[in-house]
Amino acid sequence: MTKRPSGESSIVDFPHFVRDLLDEFCDPVTEDELDKAFKVLDTDNDGLISADNVGNILREFGKQLTDEELHSIFSEFSPSQDSRHLLSFQQFMSMINEAEYS
Repeated sequence: MTKRPSGESSIVDFPHFVRDLLDEFCDPVTEDELDKAFKVLDTDNDGLISADNVGNILREFGKQLTDEELHSIFSEFSPSQDSRHLLSFQQFMSMINEAEYS
């Protein structure tokens, strides 16, 4: 996984966290691999992932992200008017692909 430069916040950035995990275990990262990762995060099996579910999974990995930080990340890629903060597979792919280039 990518190491953070010293002095940077230790709070995980979700898109980079997922991207780092995929890079660690998949070479190259394909759409099929992204689909598998999405399905792990889609704990309700409804074709959408929520900020709440992602927060729970990150906590299981020992990563801390506030609800506000998660909702901010999700709002950037899925600006829903009802503030449910849900991502479709296409939105998830966009988020992860953007993390690759930032």
